[in-house]
Amino acid sequence: MENYLNYHYYMDKVFLTMSVIIIITLLIYKIASRFGKPIVVGGIVAGMILSSSHIPVKYFDIDSCASLGSIGLVLFMMLLGSQLDFHQFTAKKSNVAITIISILVPFICGALFVPELIHLGFVNSYQQEHIFTFTAFIGLSISMAAFPIISMFIGHSGLINSPIGKFAIFCASIDEIVFWCLLTIIMIYFQKNNATHAYHPTYIILYLLFVFLVVPHLIKLIIEYIKSERAMIGFIISGCFLSATIADFANLHPVIGGFLFGIMLPKDNASIKHIRHGLNDFVNIALLPIYFVKTGIDANIHAAFNLKVVYIGLILTLIALGGKFIGSYIVGKILGYTRDESILLGSILNIRGVLEIALLNIGLEIGFISNQLYSMLIIMTLITTWIATTASLWIYNRDKVAPKNSSKKTC
Repeated sequence: MENYLNYHYYMDKVFLTMSVIIIITLLIYKIASRFGKPIVVGGIVAGMILSSSHIPVKYFDIDSCASLGSIGLVLFMMLLGSQLDFHQFTAKKSNVAITIISILVPFICGALFVPELIHLGFVNSYQQEHIFTFTAFIGLSISMAAFPIISMFIGHSGLINSPIGKFAIFCASIDEIVFWCLLTIIMIYFQKNNATHAYHPTYIILYLLFVFLVVPHLIKLIIEYIKSERAMIGFIISGCFLSATIADFANLHPVIGGFLFGIMLPKDNASIKHIRHGLNDFVNIALLPIYFVKTGIDANIHAAFNLKVVYIGLILTLIALGGKFIGSYIVGKILGYTRDESILLGSILNIRGVLEIALLNIGLEIGFISNQLYSMLIIMTLITTWIATTASLWIYNRDKVAPKNSSKKTC
């Protein structure tokens, strides 16, 4: 009879894999956090290390618990959506219009580089057939900023007390709204099986109408009857998963369903705020590292040894850094911030993270980008995040940008 512990049943493998992922991610994050780096960096670097470690599959198999990482991402997007206040955005219409510049400039820069990607053979015939949407995807991956990572970075660095720090969070929020709108449009045209004719825009329209017109009233009605925190936890998690499932049936990615459900949750409910705080710790420590590590493993760092891939990766990194910095700097100057504050804004908004990773994973999943392009965009995400967080701390500590230096408060 086989010894149970040596036989490595499926659940043994899952538990061991999760333990290894969490431990290695936290160890690398502990080192990276000394330099102001977010946990996403620790997770992806851990994945790149593990992909080269050649641990036998019977001991470590990321695919055995990959679904837990996807669950973590959906919950994370729900928690993120629950923190966004759309009323705040609509009250500042002029600011919203101006901040679009910080998205538009890098978006155009990324789109203009697509012909070079075609010339170098990184765009296949299917992508060329849908070149307009492919160009929009590349522009989106170059132009977006990471609202959750930027928020955590600003909160930990002390910038939260300065007008430029608050405005950076506001800009990142607008970035995220634009990101999801554009991604939704892209997903209308692309299916997991790469068959655009299988998409039914009617399903998406019905789903969005249901979410924005019906769900808020349902949530309000249900919450009135919830008396215990345990019941509230069950409602939030089940509602998030149900919304993700319906979104998937409507041919949208499940993360969009989780995000929209979070947006619909009331912002002034004390019980939801308390649950969100506790759930956030669990998701970030136990579930998201699985998603990050799988991303690092899928990135296949060995592909970077190809000189052509290195060349493209460096160019994409420069385009992403330069385009986002220029666009954000212009926004800062238009709104009356000082030169130092505008430079700091441009640096902060170059921070990318989990949303960028989610976008790239969706692109790879639906066959929108090649494995090589995926790997280099992942590396671009890490490089820009590393440079942006380092530069932002250095600029802030050097110049000590304080509220009194700001000539105009816009947030």
